[in-house]
Amino acid sequence: MTVQVTGDHAAAQMLRAYLKSIGYEVLDVTSRAVADFIVQIEQGTQPNVVLEGVRGRLADEALHSIALIAGVPVEWRAAIAGSENIIRVIAGANQNEALGRGLLQALLAAGSIRTWGAIRGRILGFLSRFLRKSN
Repeated sequence: MTVQVTGDHAAAQMLRAYLKSIGYEVLDVTSRAVADFIVQIEQGTQPNVVLEGVRGRLADEALHSIALIAGVPVEWRAAIAGSENIIRVIAGANQNEALGRGLLQALLAAGSIRTWGAIRGRILGFLSRFLRKSN
């Protein structure tokens, strides 16, 4: 799974470090590769966390994980257009570690479905080729 994490927020730096430490490919903004997920973390002044994007597995996991780990209200703002694999997070400076861990948990949960789908697709492709050869 490849992830692009943008922003100067301390949680962005922590999330990049977490992902690299467990072996995920973390892309920077200049990379030509296509990321499976993109997380944009911006510094805000509000006490709560604002999550913006197109509703999907990543957004649902992020809403749940951040609220659970950070213990602060999470405000949802639906994006008019975009991808369900891109979320924008606006958070205050005091939510660094909890926000980073919440986003990590959300990415791992959302990515596990994607990874299983890829593995399942490879297995089914192999089986269909194998069955065609045996007939």
